[in-house]
Amino acid sequence: MKAIIVATALFSAASLADGNAYYDYAKVESVEAVYETVQIQGSPNTVCYSKPYTQVTYEQHQSATPTILGAIIGGAIGNAVGHNKTNKKVGMVAGAALGGAIGHDIGKTSSGYGTREVCESRPQTVSYQQVLKGYHVGYRFKGERFYTFLKRHPGDKIKVRVNVSPVIY
Repeated sequence: MKAIIVATALFSAASLADGNAYYDYAKVESVEAVYETVQIQGSPNTVCYSKPYTQVTYEQHQSATPTILGAIIGGAIGNAVGHNKTNKKVGMVAGAALGGAIGHDIGKTSSGYGTREVCESRPQTVSYQQVLKGYHVGYRFKGERFYTFLKRHPGDKIKVRVNVSPVIY
């Protein structure tokens, strides 16, 4: 029962407040646009460029020349390193075998130079933009100056709600 009485009292008070209100128009005296700076995220940029490179390849050649040259040079070095006749023979054989193996490997190697395209994704581009947020509006009603903030431009006049109530002393 108390809830019904309280609800009725609140409804009656709201009706009285609205019953003493009316609408009128006030003259707009000033309008100032209000802007807000917002951050705009762009899409990531993909940048491609040419990058030089060296390519080493191993191929089977038909020529025995690198192997023979390696064996001759290795044998000569091995012979020069030895101190007596036996050491010179052993050095020459070991040098020839090692030089031949190195020459064989060098004969299979070839190098090439070129460029290749490389693409990288760069971070997003950020920019800033001024966006209209609304308007600070100054208006005059019955000789009094008032201020408000509106989302839209009001034009020359603004609709106001006037609520009249008695002042109790």
